[in-house]
Amino acid sequence: MGYEQLPQLSSSRWIDVNRPLTIVPKGSGRRRAIVVGINYVGQKGELKACHNDANNVLKYLIEAQGFDPSQILILMDDGKHTEPTRRNIEDAFVRMTQYSQPGDVVWVSFSGHGGRAVDIS
Repeated sequence: MGYEQLPQLSSSRWIDVNRPLTIVPKGSGRRRAIVVGINYVGQKGELKACHNDANNVLKYLIEAQGFDPSQILILMDDGKHTEPTRRNIEDAFVRMTQYSQPGDVVWVSFSGHGGRAVDIS
């Protein structure tokens, strides 16, 4: 897909690197995901690899973790998927909470610019 990354492992606690890596718990229900990739196409600060990140996560979830593609909400600014606007991202979370049941596994992946906000709660 155009970008290669050398795998790295770091941890604040001891990890047995000989044990198989399990990222997604088994769960007793459905596996659901929200995958967001925002390159900010045509904007100041445009990124180049966020669609690639999102596509790699999709491939991993489907091929390695057995997620059903129909249970994955994809938001990307690539002209092929739902636009990752604030409203659409918030709606994706609302939909995920409406459809998910106890025992389901929910995976959320975001690739794009980040920022900080003051906690006003």
